[in-house]
Amino acid sequence: MSPDPTATISQTVLLLALSPLITGVIKNWKAKLQNRRGPRAWQPYLDLWKFFRKDMVISEHASWVFSFAPYVVFITALLAGLMCRCDGSGAIESVRRRARPCRAAGARAFLPRAGGLDPASAFGGMGSSAK
Repeated sequence: MSPDPTATISQTVLLLALSPLITGVIKNWKAKLQNRRGPRAWQPYLDLWKFFRKDMVISEHASWVFSFAPYVVFITALLAGLMCRCDGSGAIESVRRRARPCRAAGARAFLPRAGGLDPASAFGGMGSSAK
């Protein structure tokens, strides 16, 4: 059974559009459970808008790994999200048939640290060592 291209495109659009909302709702609920006010549910959308308008600051000591790492992390996260179908028909079977999710998780865990350590500054090492 081959995947329907329109279903794949619609799943990709939904995944990209709703991921920040789900993150915001989780942060809001977590704050409410801790008796705090917490951020608004749509705060990740505002943060993304702010980050996309900023300029990049690249060290003169950084190699191609530093510039390439964010794109690879984004692609691996997107592919990991696309391994499960949204229509609910055989989602577990689709994960078993496709590439193993642990490979995408390994790339997602390794590349931010490699990108953070590449410029050879203490701040990059501290930032990439955080969870």
